[in-house]
Amino acid sequence: MSDTHICTRGKVWDLHIHSNQCYSTTDEELKKLSVNDYVVQLIKVLEEYEDLDMISFTDHNQICIDLYRAFYDAHSRIALLPGVEIDVALDENEPAKHLVVYFDAMGDMDKLEDLASKLNALMSEKNVGSGNGKKPIDIHLLLDRLIGYGVHFALSPHAMKQGKRGIDYDWHAMPADERDNEMKKYLDQFFCFWESSGKSEIAHAVEFLKQMTRDELVSIVSFSDSKDFGKLREYLDNPCQYFNALPNFNGLKLAGSEITRITRVQDVVNASDLGGYIGAVEFEDQHIEFTPRLNAIIGGRGSGKSVLLDSIACGIRPNAGTLLDERRAFIKGRKISVSTMSGAPIIEGQFNIDYFNQSYIATLFEKSGKEFNKAIEQHFASGFEHVKRIDGASIERANADAFTELIESFEEETPENIVGFVDKYIVDTKDRLDMDIGPRKSKAQIPDSKLASLKYQKVLDDIRPAIKAKLPPTLESNPRIDAAITELERVICDEAYTARRAYLEGPFFQNTFVDLFVAKKNSMNNAQSERTKQIELFDSTFQQKTLGIRKRVSLVRALIAVCDGFVTHYEEHDFANGEKANAFKFMRELYVEHPIDFMIRTINARTLNLQGIGKCNPENLWEYIKAFCFSEDGYRKGSDWEQLYDDLIAFGLTYEEKSSICFDSGDGTYQDIRKLSPGTQTNILIEYIVHKKTKIPLLIDQPEDNVDNQTIYSKIRSWFMGLKQSRQVIVVTHDANIVINADAENVIIAEQPRQGEFAYQYGALEYGDIIDQASLILDGGKDAVKRRLVKYGE
Repeated sequence: MSDTHICTRGKVWDLHIHSNQCYSTTDEELKKLSVNDYVVQLIKVLEEYEDLDMISFTDHNQICIDLYRAFYDAHSRIALLPGVEIDVALDENEPAKHLVVYFDAMGDMDKLEDLASKLNALMSEKNVGSGNGKKPIDIHLLLDRLIGYGVHFALSPHAMKQGKRGIDYDWHAMPADERDNEMKKYLDQFFCFWESSGKSEIAHAVEFLKQMTRDELVSIVSFSDSKDFGKLREYLDNPCQYFNALPNFNGLKLAGSEITRITRVQDVVNASDLGGYIGAVEFEDQHIEFTPRLNAIIGGRGSGKSVLLDSIACGIRPNAGTLLDERRAFIKGRKISVSTMSGAPIIEGQFNIDYFNQSYIATLFEKSGKEFNKAIEQHFASGFEHVKRIDGASIERANADAFTELIESFEEETPENIVGFVDKYIVDTKDRLDMDIGPRKSKAQIPDSKLASLKYQKVLDDIRPAIKAKLPPTLESNPRIDAAITELERVICDEAYTARRAYLEGPFFQNTFVDLFVAKKNSMNNAQSERTKQIELFDSTFQQKTLGIRKRVSLVRALIAVCDGFVTHYEEHDFANGEKANAFKFMRELYVEHPIDFMIRTINARTLNLQGIGKCNPENLWEYIKAFCFSEDGYRKGSDWEQLYDDLIAFGLTYEEKSSICFDSGDGTYQDIRKLSPGTQTNILIEYIVHKKTKIPLLIDQPEDNVDNQTIYSKIRSWFMGLKQSRQVIVVTHDANIVINADAENVIIAEQPRQGEFAYQYGALEYGDIIDQASLILDGGKDAVKRRLVKYGE
């Protein structure tokens, strides 16, 4: 048999085979074979079954030492556990019961020869057997002798089979209380397991034990009970059970004491899944293998337990965990390579694990703000995987834009009293001429411009002297000439009157009015221009004088207006199961500072204390606002008030992102685990980890820290028992409840023989002296356990 340290898949055992040296063998051809020939043919049959791991010869009432010698000399890969089936009497005058005894003497021929000699002599002395006056041996005498032989042994009775020879035969007819008392004589440590026959009888036995509330304490097995190769093949072709333990005596005891080690279907990792498990580690030239189930790293203080776990994690993912830089540098200095169960090397960053290093909870909850968010999302990435991220940057931009728009709209407004004043001033001084008087007439429309200034008498006075001055003297007094000059004067006056009247009634008055209107309008425009200049001067002076007040008022108005409908809390979440559905709530939140709180914080940051009022708070905020907007006293005293404007208009609200895990303890109310005690935090996070729906390996350091023993046994133990069924676990621990009671399939024992050097040995609890070393490390040794049991009254 190869020196296998750990069991990585369920194997077949047949620990009830009757050889050709047993009187009950019915195959006459087998009986004719020599011991050596029988062994050769038997091994030929056994080698056909690659999952067969261990057998036992359980001949009736004798051990054939030659048979064992021949088998061991053949160096078969299949382990042979020494055994015998003995006829015993549980009580006087009762029918014989069949009891199978297995011995811790595998491969040790000297021990086995001595044992066989003594046992065979006892059987002969007490005439034990069947037929020809033979009788069963009293069980008390048998046990007394077996103990005296100095060889560890384990017992397995026939139960639920063989009629009166079954140990349970009389129990079925007993009253319930009497039957339970009878069973208690043979439970717990008395038998390693009970043997039934076939799958249907196993189910029957389990149901029977459930009635006794003993189904979790007793392992039910079924072997071939073969007396020939035909029955042996029949069993091996369709085994009832598979055993998840090493093929040796300790493996037998563990299978008998831990019923989860025996399964109805084979526990095996599919070839296609081998690449998802950590198979082996080469650490500082040491080779360590792992099972796909529970691997426990144990050792004393400073032995290198955490060094190995951290090295494995960092060898797979260089930035894994929350290690301090100094620790990470120490780990990276170690020579390590990790491979999968398929034998392929694991490349850094290309293999998924969950990793929780030592004191990860304390380290995690020491952080705050963004560091805590990053750490908790890194440790519990799968929990946050479906929680929508909150776009804080977009929310911040939207709030800033809304505030800016309000500022601009308020600053563009002219205060209402100023608007009224300006409107009144315009009405009172309004002097525009909006009349439609038509255009000025052109010169072509005016026949003689002198008509406008024509003087009739002047014309008459000028015409007569002018004519007579041109006449000869003899004609100056001519009456007819005088009459002609008078007629000319009359005609001139008539025609002049007619022309003058036409002119004055036409373009003269139009053009004259236009000229007068234009002159007046020009005069009024000059007045209007002067008025406009005065208004502009007034407005400019007012703006300058009130600029600070108006800007501060607009700022405060915007800060108050932006509060309308302002959202201060955003949340996204998803749920995960623990022991009950939706026990965990993974949350991403964004907390936004309210504008009023921002104003108070900013005012106080400038240490602006109003006399008799004290620091700014929600009750006295209005007093500070009035002082900020209108009081000149503060501005004369220092620059803080001026700088306050810059602080406020920057609108520097605080935006706090928060990632959290909340837990429902059962009343439907979720509590942030940061507010709970370290022990409760540990319990809660371990509950999440073990119930997480994933198959990736889990590496965790001392999950029992800050947890009391009762909780470890009642909760963490059962959690790890269930956890290892669904994913590979590598755990550093100093608690026996996880290693022993959760039944670790692989124990890595760490020690530091010299400063800075670490040594590791590994194997299943049933391998070598692993369980003894584990008891020494975890509990102070077997004697210490016994002393505690005595003190506890057990």
